[in-house]
Amino acid sequence: MDKESLLFEKYRSVGVIRGGELYLGHADALRFIEDCRNLGLVILGMEFFATEGKWIIPGRIENYSSVSNEPNAVEYTTARARSLLKGGMPDDETLVTFTICEPTAEEDDV
Repeated sequence: MDKESLLFEKYRSVGVIRGGELYLGHADALRFIEDCRNLGLVILGMEFFATEGKWIIPGRIENYSSVSNEPNAVEYTTARARSLLKGGMPDDETLVTFTICEPTAEEDDV
């Protein structure tokens, strides 16, 4: 099982799953970010959602894909994501989804 699938399985019991998408609340999102860092996964993006009854309404989007090929992409993207959630969820959003991948950057031979 790949790392992304492992994280999905780990968080499925604490998140909300709709249409195969995993939505996490604040505390679980912070743990997810740390797991990404510990597993060496790059966070390509985050999408925030508000909830109204049974509805999940899209909100803010953070896109870190432009740095996904950089050698420090794991540290950079997890630090940015952690900083964004430091004081809670942005705006009135209550859930977040993540797009993650394994890094593709290669260290330069010097």
